[in-house]
Amino acid sequence: MKTLERRWAAIAVAAVLATGGLTSLSTANADAATCGELTMPVYQAVNPKSGTQLLSPWSNEVAGATAYGFTENRGLVGYGSWSASGGYTSVARLYNAATADFVWLATASDIAAAEARGYTKQDVIGFYASTAPTSCTTPVYRVTRGQATRNAWSDSELSTLTSAGWTNQGVAFHLKVQGVTPSPTPTPTPTPTPTTAASATATPSPVAPSATPVATPDEKPSTSTDNPDTFSIAIIGDTQTEVLTDTDRRFTNRTQWLAKNKESLDLRYVLQTGDLTNWGWLVPAQYTRAKAATNVLTDAGIPFAVTIGNHDTRAVGWDGVSGSTGYGGSAYANNPECATRLGASNCKSWTLVRDTDEFKAAYPVSALKNVGGTYESGKPDNVWTTFTANDTDWLVLTLELWPRQGVVDWAKQVVASHPQHNVIIQTHHYLDGNATISTSNGGYGATSPKYLYDQVVSAYPNVKIVASGHTGSFTSRKDTINGNTVVSYLGNDLGDAANPVRVVTINTKTGQVDSVIDNPIDGTTKGTTSHTISVIP
Repeated sequence: MKTLERRWAAIAVAAVLATGGLTSLSTANADAATCGELTMPVYQAVNPKSGTQLLSPWSNEVAGATAYGFTENRGLVGYGSWSASGGYTSVARLYNAATADFVWLATASDIAAAEARGYTKQDVIGFYASTAPTSCTTPVYRVTRGQATRNAWSDSELSTLTSAGWTNQGVAFHLKVQGVTPSPTPTPTPTPTPTTAASATATPSPVAPSATPVATPDEKPSTSTDNPDTFSIAIIGDTQTEVLTDTDRRFTNRTQWLAKNKESLDLRYVLQTGDLTNWGWLVPAQYTRAKAATNVLTDAGIPFAVTIGNHDTRAVGWDGVSGSTGYGGSAYANNPECATRLGASNCKSWTLVRDTDEFKAAYPVSALKNVGGTYESGKPDNVWTTFTANDTDWLVLTLELWPRQGVVDWAKQVVASHPQHNVIIQTHHYLDGNATISTSNGGYGATSPKYLYDQVVSAYPNVKIVASGHTGSFTSRKDTINGNTVVSYLGNDLGDAANPVRVVTINTKTGQVDSVIDNPIDGTTKGTTSHTISVIP
């Protein structure tokens, strides 16, 4: 059983939430519980032979649990919170090696009772939940049969289990269960301190979104040109298939086109939304080719920032060893040589996705212009830079994919401390192909794009634009929260030979934001949209 326990410890994807062990439990305040915080998915798998269950915020952990007898994948069963924000309490994950059984408990007394029965608290937090009823939660019951413990997610399931010989031990915690609509998100309070001194200007109060975001139709774009009140930014999507060979010139052709048209576009900044390479940490030549393309922007004096994508980390890429299928996008933690190359303790996808040394070496912070601060010293994964256009100030906030809680907190403080800057956020994954804000953490990230929306995008009125890639599509959406409009762009087409690049033109007087997808090779355009934002003068 010790071997099994070690295996479970190895696949405990939820360990990404732990920052030095479990936090001490606190009593949840039902009145303070925030329904809008309940965005963390909770998945369930059941072992039909023993009746025991596995809960996890990570769908890939549940899927992988079939090897250990948890063959009934129940899928998404509810939503918890990513943090204690709003009065939530950490739900501890305990394991009984004698019975190969897990239990999730939220109160100190329940945990102590379980430990007395042979359970050991694992060094991870599964999720956060309320220990008291709220307007948007449903009680989740704890039931036992012999030495086994599991949860019932509804009164009907409780009735079924008790009829099968399980004993109701009462309510374990309260979660938002599928089909329950949460209340609006409240005002978040930023607390972390960015790496550089905050602006001396007054800090704006965050505002709460009025409802779950819903995309609004694109407006008719403007055809005006050469307007002295306008400037543009460019957004380049995933380039991972463009750096595989020396003969593929798409990436370089695109940056050369942007450099050539710098003046006519009044181009002030270029964003690249991640997956710069396919598995560049294993094939250094991919970074060499990417650098050759972005060096064109540097030589032209065009500021740019590159976003970390999952393919820019050590989380992806087989290595052609026995048992693998050659280079590809599979999780490298599954590669039979991972332990030899990186050490067994590092062969976890949630660890490898934050291992970005090769990305850092190729794109050091020193290569960026007008850097204001970073989350981690010397790492470009989370960084903010500034530029000025037509007497308006802009801040580009580049965030890691599915960011860690600390990164989100840091981002809140950066945005809050620059109330006179119009903020552009870029992160690898934000919109899905249908223009919805994704609720997925990719299976091994920390938070979801929806969490970023709730905590940052919708909470601060100086956030104006969000750019992302990852999903193979071009689309956009507009969200208006308490009078502030945020325009989000997804731009990614890995199979397009025409080098699509989105050019966004911003009128600093009227706030009109026009987007055109340009194809530098064939000279065509598509996907024109227009929206209006409130530019901070």
